Amino acid sequence: MSTQNYLAIFQELKELVAEESRAQQASHEKLLRMTVGERVLQGKCLEKISCRQRREGNILRFECEENLSEFREGDRIMLHTGNPFEPLALGFWVGDGPTQSGREFIEVSFSESDAKHITQGQGVFTLDAGFIDLAPQLNRALDEMGATERGRSRILPLIEGHAQSDGLDPYEYDAAASAATEAGFNDSQQEAVGMGAATNWCALIQGPPGTGKTRVLAQIVRQRLALGQRILVTACTHRAIHEALNKVCEMNPELERVAKVGVAGYDETLEAPVYENFAECGFDDRTEGYVIGATPFAAFSERLKRADFDCVIIDEASQMTLPLAVMAMLSADTYVVIGDEKQLPPVLASKSSFEAKDYGLFQRLRSAADREMLTVTHRLNGEICRWVSSEFYAGELEPHESCRDKALRLSSHPGQPWLGEALSEEHSLVWVPTQVEATRHYSMEEADLVNQLMTELHRRGHPIGDVGVITPFRRQGRVIRQRLRQNRVWDPAELQQVVVDTVERMQGQERSVIIMSTAAADVRFLSAIQEFIYLPSRLNVIVSRAKVKLIVLAADNFLKTEGASDEAREAIEHWRSLREASHFIEV
Repeated sequence: MSTQNYLAIFQELKELVAEESRAQQASHEKLLRMTVGERVLQGKCLEKISCRQRREGNILRFECEENLSEFREGDRIMLHTGNPFEPLALGFWVGDGPTQSGREFIEVSFSESDAKHITQGQGVFTLDAGFIDLAPQLNRALDEMGATERGRSRILPLIEGHAQSDGLDPYEYDAAASAATEAGFNDSQQEAVGMGAATNWCALIQGPPGTGKTRVLAQIVRQRLALGQRILVTACTHRAIHEALNKVCEMNPELERVAKVGVAGYDETLEAPVYENFAECGFDDRTEGYVIGATPFAAFSERLKRADFDCVIIDEASQMTLPLAVMAMLSADTYVVIGDEKQLPPVLASKSSFEAKDYGLFQRLRSAADREMLTVTHRLNGEICRWVSSEFYAGELEPHESCRDKALRLSSHPGQPWLGEALSEEHSLVWVPTQVEATRHYSMEEADLVNQLMTELHRRGHPIGDVGVITPFRRQGRVIRQRLRQNRVWDPAELQQVVVDTVERMQGQERSVIIMSTAAADVRFLSAIQEFIYLPSRLNVIVSRAKVKLIVLAADNFLKTEGASDEAREAIEHWRSLREASHFIEV
């Protein structure tokens, strides 16, 4: 690799870090100068919350009447009593959900001293988006990449797009693929396991929805553990790391040398033990064959004491930025990168949603690494899979025989004609036009249609916990939940099983029935948020959450292209394609 190319990439990544730092800081300052009502409306603030409980790991549980925020796991949070410029403490969002009383809980992780101080006091608090400048840590990782042999010879060539020279170990490939065959993996999964287990440098595995990428990840870990390797599993979110570690534990029940290193979070589903730092695990350089789960920041911090690994496995790599990935990649010479460039891209404050996809690790390595796409989905039925495959995967994605012919089959006779038609087993893709023109963040008409659909599904025996409602806006989610609570056909416990949320929070989940409420119909408003609302990868995630039925509620204005950029016009064509492929129902 030439010095000129190295300097160009180094400068590109440094500029990205600097741009992000400036954009995030400016955005945060602008946000805090808004009124609390404006911040709440934007989903960046929660007011009138009370501290109810201190859980393990310095996690505090708060309660409020309703959570309209857009906060997600890992977001930086600032706690105060009314003045955001005088914070009591900074913490990280851990999770949220409904309580049995019908309120909502929020869990935030604080330092030990802050957690103690908060619980000693009483009163009503406000949570605002916090800000921490990550540029120093990211720049330190980039500097190390440029100064070390590993960075110059293993990481930079991949980012540049330089094709690998030492490729795969053919013997390890055959052994791993054969073991995957015996374990019941399909052909594309066998190829992926072989590549991931045998690469000497980098393997790229694309996992479209429902294709079993986490199972493939766990099998790769199993094969590398058999060789006594030390493996780091990382991702952008703790949730993704936990899912990967759980699958590793499930497929390797005899494995004891597996752990999560990082801030202790409250996750009852995590099978692996959690340690504050690497030393507590009891592993060292003489320990053969172990697995550590950690975020890139933890991997590059004192928590891991800069432990050296034989392989880094990066999950959900399409959402990981290059500078963040470098933090983890500095821990090993070999990389298995798993993701899907057709699903959600990284979130960048300095780039548009259309531009952000070009700064994801998975997208950047496409031309440099050996690549295998998993081609059989165990989630989508035939009709849904055909559209998703044609629109996003060049026709290469196919449904497994176990789900290909599945349909929504309900008991009893349909009620209203339009509901019977919408829920008919004959059509898996359904489009219902709504008669609104000026709505923005919420639509009462669509909320009522959602309620009617949910009521009919419940009446005809379908479990409502197997139904998901997706909307771009948290405010529309609130309106829908309020409408559902007004309905007395189900008790509160049943209603808690229903997921009404945004696309981002639904990624990684699935339901037999997905109802998509687009809500917005004001043309000028849609033009202002076109990068957010029409992003093709967002549409892919929406459709591919549904196993047997997708129902889209949308006004005619939703597909108008007035004021749209060229990229937005192209993106809207994906939505038009979905409408054309769907059964059209007039209410």
